[in-house]
Amino acid sequence: MAQSRQGGRSGASASATAVAESSATAEHRVEEVTWSRAVIAGNSKGEMPYLWKKPFLGRWFGKWLPFWLIPVAAALIGLLLFGYDHIEDDVIDDAPEMTRELLRSKGLDDDISGLEFDTTYRNVEVSGVLPAGITAAELEEWLEESDGVLDDKDNGFGLVDGADIRNATVLASEAAPAQLGPIDVAASSDGETIVLTGEVPSEAHRDELVAAAQATGLDVDDRLTVSGLDPSAGDANAQIGLMAGAIGGLAVGTFAAADLAIGDSGPVTGNVDALTGDAAASIASAVGSDVTVSAPDPLGNLDVDVSYDGTGIVLTGDVLDEDDSARLEAAAANVVGAANVTNNLNVLGLDEAVEGSDAKIDALGVAMGTFDGLLSGDAALNDSDLTVNGLAADPEAQAETDAAVDASSAVGLRPGGVVEVEVDEEPEFTLQDEIDLLQAELDALQDEIRENVVFASNSAELTPVAQGTLDKVVAAMDRYTRPVVETSGHTDSQGNDAFNLDLSQRRADSVVAYIVSQGIDENRLNPVGFGETQPVAENTTEEGRLQNRRVEFTARESF
Repeated sequence: MAQSRQGGRSGASASATAVAESSATAEHRVEEVTWSRAVIAGNSKGEMPYLWKKPFLGRWFGKWLPFWLIPVAAALIGLLLFGYDHIEDDVIDDAPEMTRELLRSKGLDDDISGLEFDTTYRNVEVSGVLPAGITAAELEEWLEESDGVLDDKDNGFGLVDGADIRNATVLASEAAPAQLGPIDVAASSDGETIVLTGEVPSEAHRDELVAAAQATGLDVDDRLTVSGLDPSAGDANAQIGLMAGAIGGLAVGTFAAADLAIGDSGPVTGNVDALTGDAAASIASAVGSDVTVSAPDPLGNLDVDVSYDGTGIVLTGDVLDEDDSARLEAAAANVVGAANVTNNLNVLGLDEAVEGSDAKIDALGVAMGTFDGLLSGDAALNDSDLTVNGLAADPEAQAETDAAVDASSAVGLRPGGVVEVEVDEEPEFTLQDEIDLLQAELDALQDEIRENVVFASNSAELTPVAQGTLDKVVAAMDRYTRPVVETSGHTDSQGNDAFNLDLSQRRADSVVAYIVSQGIDENRLNPVGFGETQPVAENTTEEGRLQNRRVEFTARESF
Protein backbone atom coordinates (compact mmCIF):
# COMPACT_ATOMS: atom_id res chain seq x y z
CA MET A 1 0.00 0.00 0.00
CA ALA A 2 2.79 2.28 1.01
CA GLN A 3 4.60 1.17 -2.06
CA SER A 4 1.62 1.85 -4.03
CA ARG A 5 1.30 5.38 -2.69
CA GLN A 6 4.97 5.92 -3.23
CA GLY A 7 4.54 4.80 -6.76
CA GLY A 8 1.62 7.15 -7.04
CA ARG A 9 3.69 10.06 -5.88
CA SER A 10 6.41 9.13 -8.25
CA GLY A 11 3.87 9.03 -11.10
CA ALA A 12 2.41 12.33 -10.10
CA SER A 13 5.82 13.88 -9.98
CA ALA A 14 6.67 12.56 -13.40
CA SER A 15 3.38 13.77 -14.72
CA ALA A 16 4.00 17.25 -13.33
CA THR A 17 7.45 17.31 -14.86
CA ALA A 18 6.00 16.34 -18.23
CA VAL A 19 3.34 19.00 -17.98
CA ALA A 20 5.95 21.58 -17.12
CA GLU A 21 8.13 20.59 -20.07
CA SER A 22 5.14 20.59 -22.41
CA SER A 23 4.14 24.01 -21.14
CA ALA A 24 7.64 25.36 -21.66
CA THR A 25 7.73 24.04 -25.20
CA ALA A 26 4.32 25.54 -25.99
CA GLU A 27 5.37 28.87 -24.53
CA HIS A 28 8.45 28.87 -26.74
CA ARG A 29 6.34 28.22 -29.82
CA VAL A 30 3.97 31.07 -28.94
CA GLU A 31 6.90 33.43 -28.51
CA GLU A 32 8.31 32.46 -31.90
CA VAL A 33 5.01 33.08 -33.66
CA THR A 34 4.52 36.35 -31.80
CA TRP A 35 8.02 37.48 -32.74
CA SER A 36 7.46 36.68 -36.42
CA ARG A 37 4.32 38.78 -36.51
CA ALA A 38 6.08 41.49 -34.58
CA VAL A 39 8.58 41.77 -37.40
CA ILE A 40 5.76 42.35 -39.90
CA ALA A 41 3.89 44.71 -37.58
CA GLY A 42 6.98 46.44 -36.25
CA ASN A 43 6.25 45.43 -32.60
CA SER A 44 9.50 44.41 -30.88
CA LYS A 45 7.71 43.39 -27.70
CA GLY A 46 5.79 40.65 -29.37
CA GLU A 47 2.47 42.39 -28.83
CA MET A 48 -0.08 42.32 -31.60
CA PRO A 49 -0.80 45.84 -32.95
CA TYR A 50 -4.26 47.29 -32.82
CA LEU A 51 -5.20 46.43 -36.43
CA TRP A 52 -4.23 42.82 -35.89
CA LYS A 53 -6.59 42.66 -32.97
CA LYS A 54 -9.49 43.32 -35.35
CA PRO A 55 -10.66 39.93 -36.56
CA PHE A 56 -11.06 40.79 -40.28
CA LEU A 57 -8.11 43.19 -40.73
CA GLY A 58 -5.77 41.04 -38.74
CA ARG A 59 -6.53 37.95 -40.74
CA TRP A 60 -6.36 39.80 -44.11
CA PHE A 61 -3.08 41.67 -43.54
CA GLY A 62 -1.46 38.70 -41.89
CA LYS A 63 -2.38 36.41 -44.73
CA TRP A 64 -2.15 38.60 -47.86
CA LEU A 65 0.35 41.49 -47.31
CA PRO A 66 3.92 40.30 -47.85
CA PHE A 67 6.48 42.57 -46.28
CA TRP A 68 8.31 43.19 -49.65
CA LEU A 69 5.38 45.22 -51.07
CA ILE A 70 6.24 48.19 -48.90
CA PRO A 71 9.57 49.09 -50.61
CA VAL A 72 8.07 48.35 -54.05
CA ALA A 73 5.23 50.82 -53.46
CA ALA A 74 7.72 53.45 -52.31
CA ALA A 75 9.78 52.96 -55.48
CA LEU A 76 6.72 53.33 -57.74
CA ILE A 77 5.73 56.57 -56.07
CA GLY A 78 9.27 57.87 -56.53
CA LEU A 79 9.23 57.01 -60.24
CA LEU A 80 5.91 58.79 -60.74
CA LEU A 81 7.22 61.92 -59.06
CA PHE A 82 10.42 61.78 -61.14
CA GLY A 83 8.46 61.34 -64.40
CA TYR A 84 6.16 64.25 -63.53
CA ASP A 85 9.09 66.58 -62.94
CA HIS A 86 10.93 65.27 -66.01
CA ILE A 87 8.00 65.92 -68.41
CA GLU A 88 7.45 69.34 -66.88
CA ASP A 89 11.13 70.21 -67.42
CA ASP A 90 10.94 69.08 -71.05
CA VAL A 91 7.86 71.21 -71.70
CA ILE A 92 9.44 74.34 -70.23
CA ASP A 93 12.59 73.69 -72.31
CA ASP A 94 10.71 73.15 -75.59
CA ALA A 95 8.04 75.85 -75.39
CA PRO A 96 10.54 78.70 -76.05
CA GLU A 97 12.16 76.77 -78.91
CA MET A 98 8.76 76.12 -80.46
CA THR A 99 8.03 79.85 -80.29
CA ARG A 100 11.30 80.61 -82.06
CA GLU A 101 10.44 77.98 -84.70
CA LEU A 102 7.08 79.67 -85.38
CA LEU A 103 8.77 83.05 -85.84
CA ARG A 104 11.35 81.56 -88.23
CA SER A 105 8.62 79.87 -90.29
CA LYS A 106 6.95 83.27 -90.74
CA GLY A 107 10.25 84.89 -91.75
CA LEU A 108 10.35 86.95 -88.55
CA ASP A 109 13.08 87.72 -86.05
CA ASP A 110 13.16 84.87 -83.51
CA ASP A 111 14.01 87.09 -80.55
CA ILE A 112 11.70 86.06 -77.67
CA SER A 113 13.48 87.95 -74.90
CA GLY A 114 10.25 89.75 -74.10
CA LEU A 115 8.38 86.53 -73.24
CA GLU A 116 8.20 84.55 -70.00
CA PHE A 117 7.18 80.86 -69.89
CA ASP A 118 5.65 79.17 -66.84
CA THR A 119 4.84 75.44 -66.84
CA THR A 120 2.65 73.17 -64.72
CA TYR A 121 3.17 69.60 -65.89
CA ARG A 122 2.07 69.79 -69.59
CA ASN A 123 0.36 73.17 -69.35
CA VAL A 124 2.22 76.33 -70.48
CA GLU A 125 1.43 79.94 -69.67
CA VAL A 126 3.17 82.66 -71.70
CA SER A 127 3.34 86.24 -70.49
CA GLY A 128 5.22 89.39 -71.47
CA VAL A 129 5.20 91.09 -74.88
CA LEU A 130 4.91 89.12 -78.14
CA PRO A 131 7.45 89.70 -80.93
CA ALA A 132 6.16 91.83 -83.79
CA GLY A 133 4.23 89.92 -86.44
CA ILE A 134 2.70 87.19 -84.26
CA THR A 135 -0.59 87.08 -82.36
CA ALA A 136 -1.51 85.36 -79.11
CA ALA A 137 -3.97 83.07 -80.91
CA GLU A 138 -1.29 81.96 -83.39
CA LEU A 139 1.16 81.10 -80.62
CA GLU A 140 -1.45 79.19 -78.60
CA GLU A 141 -2.45 77.10 -81.62
CA TRP A 142 1.16 76.38 -82.55
CA LEU A 143 2.15 75.25 -79.06
CA GLU A 144 -0.90 73.03 -78.56
CA GLU A 145 -0.55 71.34 -81.97
CA SER A 146 3.24 71.01 -81.88
CA ASP A 147 3.58 67.37 -80.79
CA GLY A 148 4.74 66.07 -84.18
CA VAL A 149 7.24 68.89 -84.59
CA LEU A 150 8.51 68.70 -81.02
CA ASP A 151 9.27 65.02 -81.42
CA ASP A 152 11.57 65.74 -84.40
CA LYS A 153 14.99 65.32 -82.84
CA ASP A 154 16.66 66.30 -86.16
CA ASN A 155 15.59 69.88 -85.50
CA GLY A 156 17.47 69.88 -82.24
CA PHE A 157 14.51 69.81 -79.91
CA GLY A 158 11.86 67.34 -78.87
CA LEU A 159 10.04 66.13 -75.80
CA VAL A 160 11.06 62.81 -74.28
CA ASP A 161 8.69 59.88 -74.90
CA GLY A 162 6.45 61.97 -77.15
CA ALA A 163 5.20 64.16 -74.31
CA ASP A 164 3.46 67.26 -75.63
CA ILE A 165 2.02 70.56 -74.50
CA ARG A 166 -1.53 69.89 -73.43
CA ASN A 167 -2.79 73.44 -72.93
CA ALA A 168 -1.16 76.74 -73.89
CA THR A 169 -2.42 80.02 -72.47
CA VAL A 170 -0.86 83.13 -74.00
CA LEU A 171 -1.40 86.19 -71.85
CA ALA A 172 1.37 88.17 -73.52
CA SER A 173 0.34 91.42 -75.14
CA GLU A 174 0.88 91.95 -78.85
CA ALA A 175 3.76 94.15 -79.96
CA ALA A 176 2.99 97.70 -80.91
CA PRO A 177 3.07 98.26 -84.69
CA ALA A 178 6.35 99.53 -86.08
CA GLN A 179 6.53 103.30 -86.36
CA LEU A 180 6.57 104.45 -89.98
CA GLY A 181 7.97 107.62 -91.44
CA PRO A 182 5.74 109.72 -93.73
CA ILE A 183 6.62 111.63 -96.86
CA ASP A 184 5.60 115.26 -96.37
CA VAL A 185 7.65 117.54 -98.61
CA ALA A 186 7.18 121.13 -99.71
CA ALA A 187 9.29 123.24 -102.07
CA SER A 188 8.79 126.99 -102.25
CA SER A 189 10.70 129.59 -104.22
CA ASP A 190 10.75 133.31 -104.93
CA GLY A 191 12.57 132.75 -108.21
CA GLU A 192 16.00 133.09 -106.59
CA THR A 193 16.10 130.60 -103.68
CA ILE A 194 14.30 127.30 -103.33
CA VAL A 195 13.44 126.20 -99.79
CA LEU A 196 12.91 122.51 -99.05
CA THR A 197 10.89 121.70 -95.92
CA GLY A 198 9.14 118.67 -94.45
CA GLU A 199 10.06 115.09 -93.64
CA VAL A 200 11.44 112.17 -95.65
CA PRO A 201 12.17 108.58 -94.52
CA SER A 202 15.83 108.31 -95.55
CA GLU A 203 19.01 110.25 -96.34
CA ALA A 204 18.86 108.91 -99.91
CA HIS A 205 15.46 110.56 -100.38
CA ARG A 206 16.82 113.81 -99.01
CA ASP A 207 19.87 113.68 -101.31
CA GLU A 208 17.64 113.11 -104.37
CA LEU A 209 15.52 116.18 -103.63
CA VAL A 210 18.49 118.40 -102.81
CA ALA A 211 20.22 117.33 -106.05
CA ALA A 212 17.09 118.19 -108.07
CA ALA A 213 16.91 121.62 -106.41
CA GLN A 214 20.60 122.33 -107.05
CA ALA A 215 20.14 121.44 -110.74
CA THR A 216 17.69 124.35 -111.13
CA GLY A 217 20.51 126.88 -110.68
CA LEU A 218 18.67 128.42 -107.72
CA ASP A 219 20.15 128.83 -104.26
CA VAL A 220 19.05 125.91 -102.08
CA ASP A 221 17.91 126.17 -98.45
CA ASP A 222 17.64 122.57 -97.20
CA ARG A 223 15.40 122.32 -94.14
CA LEU A 224 14.33 118.70 -94.67
CA THR A 225 14.33 116.31 -91.72
CA VAL A 226 15.06 112.59 -92.04
CA SER A 227 12.95 110.28 -89.87
CA GLY A 228 15.14 107.21 -90.44
CA LEU A 229 11.98 105.09 -90.30
CA ASP A 230 10.48 102.69 -92.78
CA PRO A 231 8.33 104.70 -95.20
CA SER A 232 4.58 104.66 -94.71
CA ALA A 233 4.06 105.39 -98.42
CA GLY A 234 3.16 102.48 -100.67
CA ASP A 235 6.09 103.37 -102.97
CA ALA A 236 8.22 106.01 -101.30
CA ASN A 237 10.85 106.03 -104.06
CA ALA A 238 8.23 106.77 -106.71
CA GLN A 239 6.76 109.64 -104.66
CA ILE A 240 10.16 111.19 -104.09
CA GLY A 241 10.87 110.77 -107.81
CA LEU A 242 7.70 112.69 -108.72
CA MET A 243 8.67 115.56 -106.47
CA ALA A 244 12.23 115.62 -107.78
CA GLY A 245 10.91 115.74 -111.35
CA ALA A 246 8.59 118.64 -110.53
CA ILE A 247 11.39 120.60 -108.86
CA GLY A 248 13.52 119.92 -111.92
CA GLY A 249 10.95 121.75 -114.07
CA LEU A 250 11.86 125.01 -112.35
CA ALA A 251 14.86 127.03 -113.50
CA VAL A 252 16.35 130.46 -112.95
CA GLY A 253 14.63 133.06 -115.12
CA THR A 254 11.55 130.96 -115.96
CA PHE A 255 9.22 131.75 -113.05
CA ALA A 256 8.46 134.37 -110.42
CA ALA A 257 7.15 132.17 -107.62
CA ALA A 258 6.43 128.52 -106.95
CA ASP A 259 4.89 126.39 -104.22
CA LEU A 260 4.92 122.61 -104.65
CA ALA A 261 3.97 119.81 -102.24
CA ILE A 262 3.65 116.03 -102.15
CA GLY A 263 2.62 113.44 -99.53
CA ASP A 264 2.53 109.68 -99.10
CA SER A 265 0.20 109.28 -102.08
CA GLY A 266 -1.22 111.28 -104.91
CA PRO A 267 0.39 113.71 -107.37
CA VAL A 268 2.44 116.84 -106.88
CA THR A 269 0.15 119.79 -106.16
CA GLY A 270 0.66 123.55 -105.96
CA ASN A 271 1.05 126.71 -108.05
CA VAL A 272 3.72 128.18 -110.31
CA ASP A 273 3.78 131.74 -111.74
CA ALA A 274 5.71 131.49 -115.00
CA LEU A 275 7.35 134.52 -116.61
CA THR A 276 6.42 133.64 -120.21
CA GLY A 277 4.07 131.40 -122.10
CA ASP A 278 6.91 129.20 -123.35
CA ALA A 279 8.25 128.83 -119.82
CA ALA A 280 4.77 127.94 -118.58
CA ALA A 281 4.45 125.18 -121.17
CA SER A 282 7.79 123.68 -120.17
CA ILE A 283 7.03 123.87 -116.44
CA ALA A 284 3.54 122.40 -116.90
CA SER A 285 5.00 119.39 -118.69
CA ALA A 286 7.33 118.71 -115.74
CA VAL A 287 5.07 119.36 -112.75
CA GLY A 288 1.94 117.56 -113.98
CA SER A 289 -1.67 118.51 -114.39
CA ASP A 290 -2.42 118.93 -110.66
CA VAL A 291 -0.14 121.97 -110.41
CA THR A 292 -1.66 125.25 -111.64
CA VAL A 293 0.78 127.03 -113.93
CA SER A 294 -0.06 130.62 -114.81
CA ALA A 295 1.59 133.13 -117.16
CA PRO A 296 1.16 136.84 -117.99
CA ASP A 297 -0.68 135.95 -121.21
CA PRO A 298 -3.40 133.30 -121.57
CA LEU A 299 -2.17 129.84 -122.61
CA GLY A 300 -3.89 127.47 -124.98
CA ASN A 301 -4.60 123.73 -124.77
CA LEU A 302 -5.00 121.26 -127.62
CA ASP A 303 -8.45 119.72 -127.88
CA VAL A 304 -9.07 118.11 -131.29
CA ASP A 305 -11.71 115.57 -132.40
CA VAL A 306 -11.70 113.65 -135.69
CA SER A 307 -14.71 111.75 -137.13
CA TYR A 308 -14.44 109.39 -140.14
CA ASP A 309 -17.44 107.59 -141.69
CA GLY A 310 -15.60 105.77 -144.47
CA THR A 311 -16.00 108.54 -147.04
CA GLY A 312 -15.34 111.88 -145.30
CA ILE A 313 -13.47 113.33 -142.30
CA VAL A 314 -14.73 116.09 -139.99
CA LEU A 315 -12.26 118.07 -137.81
CA THR A 316 -13.51 119.90 -134.72
CA GLY A 317 -12.02 121.40 -131.53
CA ASP A 318 -9.20 123.81 -130.64
CA VAL A 319 -5.67 124.22 -132.01
CA LEU A 320 -3.11 126.88 -131.10
CA ASP A 321 -2.39 128.41 -134.52
CA GLU A 322 -3.24 128.35 -138.22
CA ASP A 323 -0.31 126.07 -139.00
CA ASP A 324 -1.76 123.36 -136.71
CA SER A 325 -5.09 123.59 -138.52
CA ALA A 326 -3.49 123.40 -141.97
CA ARG A 327 -1.36 120.36 -141.13
CA LEU A 328 -4.37 118.40 -139.84
CA GLU A 329 -6.50 119.31 -142.85
CA ALA A 330 -3.75 118.11 -145.20
CA ALA A 331 -3.45 114.78 -143.35
CA ALA A 332 -7.21 114.24 -143.68
CA ALA A 333 -7.19 115.17 -147.40
CA ASN A 334 -4.56 112.49 -148.08
CA VAL A 335 -7.09 109.88 -146.90
CA VAL A 336 -10.43 111.06 -148.33
CA GLY A 337 -9.52 113.88 -150.72
CA ALA A 338 -9.70 117.62 -150.01
CA ALA A 339 -13.34 117.79 -151.12
CA ASN A 340 -14.36 115.33 -148.43
CA VAL A 341 -12.71 117.15 -145.49
CA THR A 342 -14.76 119.41 -143.24
CA ASN A 343 -12.48 121.67 -141.17
CA ASN A 344 -14.32 123.13 -138.19
CA LEU A 345 -11.19 123.68 -136.05
CA ASN A 346 -11.02 126.76 -133.82
CA VAL A 347 -7.65 128.56 -133.87
CA LEU A 348 -6.87 129.96 -130.37
CA GLY A 349 -3.86 132.08 -131.35
CA LEU A 350 -2.27 131.40 -127.93
CA ASP A 351 1.01 130.02 -126.69
CA GLU A 352 0.99 126.36 -125.73
CA ALA A 353 0.11 125.56 -122.13
CA VAL A 354 2.01 122.27 -122.36
CA GLU A 355 5.27 121.96 -124.25
CA GLY A 356 5.46 119.97 -127.49
CA SER A 357 2.13 120.80 -129.16
CA ASP A 358 3.59 120.78 -132.72
CA ALA A 359 4.88 117.21 -132.32
CA LYS A 360 1.53 116.12 -130.91
CA ILE A 361 -0.38 117.60 -133.86
CA ASP A 362 1.94 115.66 -136.19
CA ALA A 363 1.28 112.42 -134.22
CA LEU A 364 -2.46 112.85 -134.79
CA GLY A 365 -1.80 113.45 -138.50
CA VAL A 366 0.17 110.17 -138.76
CA ALA A 367 -2.68 108.26 -137.06
CA MET A 368 -5.23 109.80 -139.47
CA GLY A 369 -3.06 108.70 -142.38
CA THR A 370 -3.98 105.07 -141.60
CA PHE A 371 -7.74 105.71 -141.77
CA ASP A 372 -7.85 104.55 -145.39
CA GLY A 373 -7.64 101.01 -143.96
CA LEU A 374 -10.60 101.61 -141.63
CA LEU A 375 -14.26 101.22 -142.44
CA SER A 376 -15.00 103.92 -139.85
CA GLY A 377 -13.25 105.58 -136.94
CA ASP A 378 -12.77 108.55 -134.68
CA ALA A 379 -9.82 110.12 -132.91
CA ALA A 380 -9.26 112.56 -130.03
CA LEU A 381 -6.15 114.57 -129.09
CA ASN A 382 -5.40 116.73 -126.05
CA ASP A 383 -2.20 117.87 -124.34
CA SER A 384 -1.58 114.42 -122.81
CA ASP A 385 -3.56 111.74 -124.73
CA LEU A 386 -4.17 110.39 -128.21
CA THR A 387 -6.96 107.84 -128.66
CA VAL A 388 -8.32 106.17 -131.79
CA ASN A 389 -11.36 103.91 -132.00
CA GLY A 390 -12.40 102.27 -135.24
CA LEU A 391 -13.40 99.28 -137.31
CA ALA A 392 -10.70 97.87 -139.61
CA ALA A 393 -11.31 96.00 -142.85
CA ASP A 394 -8.64 93.41 -142.06
CA PRO A 395 -5.96 92.59 -139.45
CA GLU A 396 -3.23 94.33 -141.45
CA ALA A 397 -5.10 97.65 -141.39
CA GLN A 398 -5.83 97.16 -137.71
CA ALA A 399 -2.13 96.63 -136.96
CA GLU A 400 -1.13 99.73 -138.98
CA THR A 401 -3.47 102.03 -137.04
CA ASP A 402 -2.49 100.53 -133.69
CA ALA A 403 1.21 101.05 -134.49
CA ALA A 404 0.64 104.70 -135.38
CA VAL A 405 -1.18 105.35 -132.11
CA ASP A 406 1.46 103.53 -130.06
CA ALA A 407 4.21 105.62 -131.68
CA SER A 408 2.68 108.78 -130.19
CA SER A 409 4.22 107.86 -126.85
CA ALA A 410 7.55 109.08 -128.25
CA VAL A 411 6.27 112.70 -128.11
CA GLY A 412 4.88 112.45 -124.58
CA LEU A 413 1.34 111.30 -125.37
CA ARG A 414 -0.48 108.40 -123.78
CA PRO A 415 -1.80 106.12 -126.54
CA GLY A 416 -5.23 104.54 -126.18
CA GLY A 417 -8.38 103.35 -127.91
CA VAL A 418 -9.61 100.18 -129.59
CA VAL A 419 -9.49 99.24 -133.29
CA GLU A 420 -11.48 96.13 -134.14
CA VAL A 421 -11.57 94.03 -137.28
CA GLU A 422 -14.87 93.52 -139.05
CA VAL A 423 -15.71 89.81 -139.41
CA ASP A 424 -17.91 88.78 -142.33
CA GLU A 425 -20.94 86.75 -141.36
CA GLU A 426 -20.31 83.02 -141.32
CA PRO A 427 -22.12 81.04 -144.05
CA GLU A 428 -24.91 78.76 -142.92
CA PHE A 429 -23.76 75.23 -142.10
CA THR A 430 -25.63 72.15 -141.01
CA LEU A 431 -24.83 70.63 -137.63
CA GLN A 432 -22.89 67.86 -139.34
CA ASP A 433 -20.95 70.46 -141.32
CA GLU A 434 -19.97 72.16 -138.07
CA ILE A 435 -18.98 68.82 -136.49
CA ASP A 436 -16.77 68.03 -139.47
CA LEU A 437 -15.23 71.50 -139.57
CA LEU A 438 -14.57 71.56 -135.83
CA GLN A 439 -13.06 68.09 -135.88
CA ALA A 440 -10.84 69.13 -138.79
CA GLU A 441 -9.50 72.04 -136.76
CA LEU A 442 -9.01 69.82 -133.69
CA ASP A 443 -7.18 67.26 -135.82
CA ALA A 444 -4.95 70.00 -137.22
CA LEU A 445 -4.09 70.96 -133.65
CA GLN A 446 -3.52 67.38 -132.52
CA ASP A 447 0.27 67.38 -132.94
CA GLU A 448 0.53 70.62 -130.98
CA ILE A 449 -1.85 69.26 -128.36
CA ARG A 450 0.17 66.07 -127.96
CA GLU A 451 3.36 68.07 -127.69
CA ASN A 452 2.16 70.78 -125.31
CA VAL A 453 -0.84 69.46 -123.37
CA VAL A 454 1.14 66.87 -121.45
CA PHE A 455 1.50 66.32 -117.75
CA ALA A 456 4.23 65.61 -115.28
CA SER A 457 4.16 62.13 -113.78
CA ASN A 458 1.32 61.75 -111.26
CA SER A 459 0.07 65.28 -112.02
CA ALA A 460 -3.05 66.84 -113.56
CA GLU A 461 -1.73 70.42 -113.49
CA LEU A 462 -1.72 72.41 -116.73
CA THR A 463 1.40 74.33 -117.70
CA PRO A 464 1.21 77.85 -119.22
CA VAL A 465 2.28 76.32 -122.55
CA ALA A 466 -0.59 73.82 -122.33
CA GLN A 467 -3.03 76.63 -121.61
CA GLY A 468 -1.83 78.53 -124.69
CA THR A 469 -2.58 75.50 -126.89
CA LEU A 470 -5.98 75.00 -125.25
CA ASP A 471 -6.82 78.63 -126.10
CA LYS A 472 -6.78 77.52 -129.76
CA VAL A 473 -9.28 74.77 -128.92
CA VAL A 474 -11.44 77.45 -127.28
CA ALA A 475 -11.24 79.61 -130.43
CA ALA A 476 -12.30 76.66 -132.62
CA MET A 477 -15.27 75.88 -130.37
CA ASP A 478 -16.24 79.56 -130.49
CA ARG A 479 -16.38 79.37 -134.28
CA TYR A 480 -18.57 76.24 -134.29
CA THR A 481 -20.99 76.61 -131.44
CA ARG A 482 -23.31 73.63 -131.92
CA PRO A 483 -21.11 70.50 -131.64
CA VAL A 484 -20.18 69.04 -128.27
CA VAL A 485 -16.65 67.79 -127.57
CA GLU A 486 -15.56 64.71 -125.68
CA THR A 487 -12.29 65.35 -123.87
CA SER A 488 -10.42 62.13 -123.15
CA GLY A 489 -7.58 61.84 -120.64
CA HIS A 490 -4.82 59.22 -120.88
CA THR A 491 -1.83 58.07 -118.79
CA ASP A 492 1.27 56.00 -119.21
CA SER A 493 1.53 52.51 -117.69
CA GLN A 494 3.32 53.53 -114.51
CA GLY A 495 1.24 52.68 -111.42
CA ASN A 496 -1.72 50.36 -111.03
CA ASP A 497 -4.76 50.38 -113.31
CA ALA A 498 -7.18 51.91 -110.81
CA PHE A 499 -4.81 54.75 -109.99
CA ASN A 500 -4.15 55.52 -113.65
CA LEU A 501 -7.85 55.51 -114.46
CA ASP A 502 -8.47 58.06 -111.72
CA LEU A 503 -5.47 60.14 -112.80
CA SER A 504 -6.63 60.22 -116.43
CA GLN A 505 -10.07 61.38 -115.31
CA ARG A 506 -8.49 64.16 -113.29
CA ARG A 507 -6.46 65.25 -116.30
CA ALA A 508 -9.56 65.37 -118.48
CA ASP A 509 -11.38 67.30 -115.77
CA SER A 510 -8.48 69.77 -115.53
CA VAL A 511 -8.57 70.46 -119.28
CA VAL A 512 -12.35 70.91 -119.32
CA ALA A 513 -12.22 73.24 -116.30
CA TYR A 514 -9.74 75.49 -118.13
CA ILE A 515 -11.77 75.58 -121.36
CA VAL A 516 -14.93 76.43 -119.40
CA SER A 517 -13.02 79.21 -117.58
CA GLN A 518 -12.36 80.76 -121.01
CA GLY A 519 -16.09 81.08 -121.76
CA ILE A 520 -17.17 77.77 -123.33
CA ASP A 521 -20.47 76.34 -122.05
CA GLU A 522 -19.67 73.39 -119.76
CA ASN A 523 -22.61 71.47 -121.27
CA ARG A 524 -20.63 71.24 -124.53
CA LEU A 525 -17.78 69.30 -122.89
CA ASN A 526 -17.61 65.79 -121.47
CA PRO A 527 -14.39 64.72 -119.71
CA VAL A 528 -13.64 60.97 -119.84
CA GLY A 529 -10.64 59.16 -118.38
CA PHE A 530 -9.27 56.05 -120.16
CA GLY A 531 -6.26 55.39 -117.92
CA GLU A 532 -3.44 53.50 -119.65
CA THR A 533 -5.69 51.54 -122.02
CA GLN A 534 -5.09 53.60 -125.20
CA PRO A 535 -1.34 54.31 -125.54
CA VAL A 536 0.00 56.08 -128.64
CA ALA A 537 3.64 55.23 -127.91
CA GLU A 538 5.71 52.61 -126.12
CA ASN A 539 5.71 52.84 -122.34
CA THR A 540 9.22 51.44 -122.14
CA THR A 541 10.90 54.85 -122.64
CA GLU A 542 10.45 58.16 -120.91
CA GLU A 543 9.67 59.85 -124.26
CA GLY A 544 6.97 57.30 -124.99
CA ARG A 545 5.47 57.62 -121.53
CA LEU A 546 5.39 61.42 -121.91
CA GLN A 547 3.41 61.10 -125.16
CA ASN A 548 0.93 58.77 -123.46
CA ARG A 549 0.23 61.32 -120.70
CA ARG A 550 -2.11 63.34 -122.94
CA VAL A 551 -5.62 64.53 -123.79
CA GLU A 552 -7.57 64.21 -127.05
CA PHE A 553 -10.70 65.91 -128.41
CA THR A 554 -13.57 64.42 -130.42
CA ALA A 555 -16.40 66.55 -131.85
CA ARG A 556 -19.87 64.97 -131.67
CA GLU A 557 -23.51 65.77 -132.20
CA SER A 558 -24.29 64.75 -128.61
CA PHE A 559 -22.81 62.69 -125.81
